Amino acid sequence: MTIEPSQSARGRTPPSESAEVPPLKDFIDVPKLQAMQDLFAELTGTCVVVRDIGGESVTRVSCHNPICDRLLGTEAGGRHCRESSTEAATEAIGRSDILLRRCFAGLTQLTAPVRTNGRHLGSIVIGHLNPEEMDEEALSSLARVLKTTPEDLRSQVGEMRALSKTQLRQAVELFSLMVNSLAELCVRGAEVNWTVRQLTTLHEISQLLSSARRLDEVLSLTTEALTKTLNLKACAIRLLDESSGELTMRSAYNLSDRYQQKGPVVASQSPFDQEAMQGKVVQVPDITADDRFQYRQAMLEEGIRSMFYVGLLSRGKPLGALRLYSREVRRLDASEERLFAAVANQVAAAIENAHLYHATLEKERLEYELGLAASIQEQLLPRGQPRVAGYDIHGRAAPCELIGGDFYDFIPAPAGRLGLTIADGAGKGVPGALLTAIAHTALRVHTEHITSPREILTRTNKQLCARTRPGQFVTLFYGLLNPLTATFTYANAGHNPPVLYSRGQCEALQADGIILGVDENATFEQREKALREGDVLVLYTDGITEAMNHADELFGEERLREVIAAHAADPAEEIADEVVQSVSDFVGGQPQHDDIALVVLKVCSE
Repeated sequence: MTIEPSQSARGRTPPSESAEVPPLKDFIDVPKLQAMQDLFAELTGTCVVVRDIGGESVTRVSCHNPICDRLLGTEAGGRHCRESSTEAATEAIGRSDILLRRCFAGLTQLTAPVRTNGRHLGSIVIGHLNPEEMDEEALSSLARVLKTTPEDLRSQVGEMRALSKTQLRQAVELFSLMVNSLAELCVRGAEVNWTVRQLTTLHEISQLLSSARRLDEVLSLTTEALTKTLNLKACAIRLLDESSGELTMRSAYNLSDRYQQKGPVVASQSPFDQEAMQGKVVQVPDITADDRFQYRQAMLEEGIRSMFYVGLLSRGKPLGALRLYSREVRRLDASEERLFAAVANQVAAAIENAHLYHATLEKERLEYELGLAASIQEQLLPRGQPRVAGYDIHGRAAPCELIGGDFYDFIPAPAGRLGLTIADGAGKGVPGALLTAIAHTALRVHTEHITSPREILTRTNKQLCARTRPGQFVTLFYGLLNPLTATFTYANAGHNPPVLYSRGQCEALQADGIILGVDENATFEQREKALREGDVLVLYTDGITEAMNHADELFGEERLREVIAAHAADPAEEIADEVVQSVSDFVGGQPQHDDIALVVLKVCSE
């Protein structure tokens, strides 16, 4: 097996709070951005360009402004325009509002930020001239810049499209929203790909390390794969010689022979390796800022600027260290750290397995892989319960294995509304978790810009259909709570209809719609329900109703309704507890055969 990441996989990871800001063009869809920009410039009669955080242009200049077009047509004018545009983009860094200034020629210049995840990624720079604001003095000044006469310019100025400052600002805000939405969609797509790529890389390395190949060949392929996946310069594995305390080179990728033979590395003289072998991931973003390196000059000559260490541990025993090298000053973000640590654990297991017991350590590698997948999946679930005045809401999930295919989420929406969703992916374990991770991310992306449950499911379904194989699907329910009007608008994609308890009666919130990931042209029915004080709404997955006891009886929806009715006066968390406990009592010690997810919403008095 040779692990060779695709060209796109070798690129940077999407922007995150802990990572450096990558160039905007590395992850945004530039052709789509260019088409949007060209159309905007044509409709508004402006001159537009998008620049990244470093001031470099991401798009070609779109010019439907005769004055700007004339300036760009001269060498000096073009240079001044580029400099003015770059200055505007630089000045706008860190701002969240639109910056208004004048360019060198006296035209109005507006700069809007491109942001995602709270990070400033670049700027939209727009130039415009309103002919109604041009008096003779301004016309003469502009003529001097263009080295011509006012009479020569007067006809061209008259051709300019008149937009008031308010109209221009509104147009800029609209274009900024479109660009930021495109950036957000590209980032979310990159995040999904990055998460899947991490799990895929870890899985492939796990298979590689458990193969029957020679250990040296396996370690060599592993260092190459990790280097390419994280887009770094090099990777090396050093093993600890317990008798001498020396860390000897066992495998290296993309390190010169001269560097590998620079001299001995003793664990007691390497504070970074010592710390790593205590179970930590050690990052040195800039080796020139730390004087504890024994071979710093050799590292600089090798083109190394950053170093990352993680220990190779087996049952707490240090076996050596895994090292990564970067050509640039850099930090690993949290997801890269997790992958780095996971691979280190796999490498340690393979080394120990080669010396001792193959079967036991292979099982541990699998458990660690599932543990990493579980930690990634856990991040998709809400970190707490939402607080909405007049409502008591509680959710929980219990996979039947270490990781599961069910999830629920609370998604803030405009005007104080709250989205509630619950889903069940086909399969259990890693396949089910990957499938629901894709569906969850797609749903989150669309809920940021759309409020209609029906439209959200339609778009999520199209995206899932493009990424699934036959037999892969997700059932999903999405509802939007409006606390002010006490209404619940919802749509259902083949999921168990939620149970609503109201004034002593239970009913199922029905809505037509098939499962996601099967038919890209599927349609979904949208309905609305008025809620009253004391109502209890329960969203659930079939792990509850299909739980089976020793007599092969199902728990069923009727028992669920009885539990809800009996405890409708209790807080939402206690209702959820009673449902789960009732299922547990019913199965009587039988193992849990399916994942469980549950959301309880109760309408309270203010």
